Amino acid sequence: MASVSIRGVTKSFGTVPIIHGVDIEIGDHEFVALVGPSGCGKSTLLRMIAGLERITGGDISISGRRINDVAPKERDIAMVFQNYALYPHMTVRDNMAFALMLAKTDKGQRQRVAMGRAIVRDPAVFLFDEPLSNLDAKLRVQMRTEIKLLHQRLKTTSIYVTHDQVEAMTMADQIVVMRDGRVEQAGAPLHLYDHPANVFVAGFIGSPAMNFIDGTVADGGVRAGDGTLLPLPPGAPVTAGQRVRYGVRPSHLRVAADGSGLPTEVEVMEPTGDDTFVYGRMAGQEICAMFNERQSFGPGDTIRLQSDAARIHLFDAETERRL
Repeated sequence: MASVSIRGVTKSFGTVPIIHGVDIEIGDHEFVALVGPSGCGKSTLLRMIAGLERITGGDISISGRRINDVAPKERDIAMVFQNYALYPHMTVRDNMAFALMLAKTDKGQRQRVAMGRAIVRDPAVFLFDEPLSNLDAKLRVQMRTEIKLLHQRLKTTSIYVTHDQVEAMTMADQIVVMRDGRVEQAGAPLHLYDHPANVFVAGFIGSPAMNFIDGTVADGGVRAGDGTLLPLPPGAPVTAGQRVRYGVRPSHLRVAADGSGLPTEVEVMEPTGDDTFVYGRMAGQEICAMFNERQSFGPGDTIRLQSDAARIHLFDAETERRL
């Protein structure tokens, strides 16, 4: 199999820099997800690994072999795309007829064919460029499981590009979060979830997204804009007067049984069967809470919510870095 090393890689289109000094190490047999919003550079980086885009600076190596100037067909990789490609050796008529034949199968079957075509090459590295984006939600879940089982069986080093953090969390051994052509954080999925390096990662990883409340450290807590005093986690490295962003995940909020906690005005409730999502206002700011149990309150009610202090995340308001 193969390891992949990306060191100081940059990419510019003309005078416009797109990728800014990216460093990523991918181990043998590892499944790595490149995740980030549209335009963050993840697909461009994948295309540079594939040899479809030239590298402006830095080095990419596969198993210690520098491949910057190696032709795509000689890199021992196979790629699965979001869209279904045309075949250059076929006429227009044949391409159209082939598409009609494929139309007899559903989208999931067509993507299975695309993956099978990549598998038979027995490559050192699989590259996936948002292969599930064109599928409906139910089929995406099914294909996600199939790809993960396939990787467990073949153990081929895989790099998977997606904008869907749920795909990244459920499939990858390592997640690389990108923004504006830079790596914001890389690590195991649960490490990124539990210890996000900054506000961007904290808000991107996890669904629903983390709640943030802006405030100032004072009186042994964080004083929000409306005067509400939020509790600090034990040993928090903050000083009085410091401006911070106070983060708590929706699933870490619970209704305070003893009347403690922070008052929250319920605005919208979204029951999904297994879970109930509650949207409202706490400390003058919009928040979301997620409950596994069914709740008796409704819109217009005021409830009191709390979270374990150890599950609170603090970020510097200026740098947005984790404290």
